[in-house]
Amino acid sequence: MTHDRGSVPRWWDGASSATPSSATRLASRPSHFTEIPRARRPHGGRRARSLRVRRPIPRGFGFLTTVNVEDDTAPLSTKFRTRFAGRNTTYSTTDAFVKVFEGVGAEKRIARTVAFDEAQSASEHRVSPSITYRDDSRVDFELLKDPGTLGTMLADAESDGLQRELLLAGAGRLIARVHTAPAEPSMSVEDVRNERLTSFGSISLSRWIDASAGELECWRLFHHDTSLVNAVDNFRLAISREKTRSPIHADLRLDQVVFSEGRLWIVDFEEYRYGWPGLDLGSFVGSILHEAVLRAVSSIDTEHDSVLGAHEEIVGTMVDALRTAAPDAKQFLTAYEESGGYRVDRVDLGRCVGWFIIGRTIARSMLAAQLSAIDKALAGIGRQALIDPESASELFGNVR
Repeated sequence: MTHDRGSVPRWWDGASSATPSSATRLASRPSHFTEIPRARRPHGGRRARSLRVRRPIPRGFGFLTTVNVEDDTAPLSTKFRTRFAGRNTTYSTTDAFVKVFEGVGAEKRIARTVAFDEAQSASEHRVSPSITYRDDSRVDFELLKDPGTLGTMLADAESDGLQRELLLAGAGRLIARVHTAPAEPSMSVEDVRNERLTSFGSISLSRWIDASAGELECWRLFHHDTSLVNAVDNFRLAISREKTRSPIHADLRLDQVVFSEGRLWIVDFEEYRYGWPGLDLGSFVGSILHEAVLRAVSSIDTEHDSVLGAHEEIVGTMVDALRTAAPDAKQFLTAYEESGGYRVDRVDLGRCVGWFIIGRTIARSMLAAQLSAIDKALAGIGRQALIDPESASELFGNVR
């Protein structure tokens, strides 16, 4: 494959490029809080602050930053808490998982979370832990015992084909149950909240000021790629014209599906709404492929003597990983459709997968000083899927 270097960013090489310095503004905080060093933050995670770090992050729990907080004035049920990283303040007590909603749109996110809980309460088959308490800013959920994400379970069962099939089929059935549930009359019909999709061609001044050097490099590559910007605009328009609508999760990934005591659950319904089910399917398939690629390339030595050699090794490993993971995606989609879910066109699915991978590249760049060769190659795969989903379907293998 060849590209005109004058018009297309250098997705596929490992050469670093100069990036603007970050002008991050840090909010004031109590002196007894300490920031977890960047080297210990998980991939794609956010900054987390803690009083004391008691143990390392468990393998596979890339979305968690675990700390124990002791408060002698707190009641027994909240004295020892496990806090998690994310856009909200979240932690587990001895009998509940607590989420304190913060930031822009917190009120709407609480309303959506409660709306889903009320909708599933009318069903005999729950797909998410029930709400046990809520107020204007906080929601407590039923605590799951020894939970593990689906991504972790799949990684641990890498050589156990039957176990993988059972997990993926279970996820497909759960998501079909969400999509085929009756829509509540009061359910939001607004488009899925996605700032990156609606304003992909530019970023605000405040976003630029707070961005890391890696994120600025990422946006520089994207904004100079006219073909990609146009493909994202076309994708957004295609979504708005889709006539198929159902209740959807709208923020679905492998780490939103949790295994506990022999069954699967879907969590984090704060973007729950009435929308196109293809968004959920594309995100979930994209997450399967993305996680498989990251596991495969994690052992590659990117400090290669030859830039071309590093590039060839990374891309070759990624292509192999995508083909190897394709049966997992097919298993999930087959179970989903057999459980009454919607059938999404293969080309549309390819676009959704491409957008998911682009989104994960942006998320990973937020905590990086520069884009790695691996992230550039991942972005290139997402770019190809958005611009030419027909050809990208060959890369993904026989998913459909």
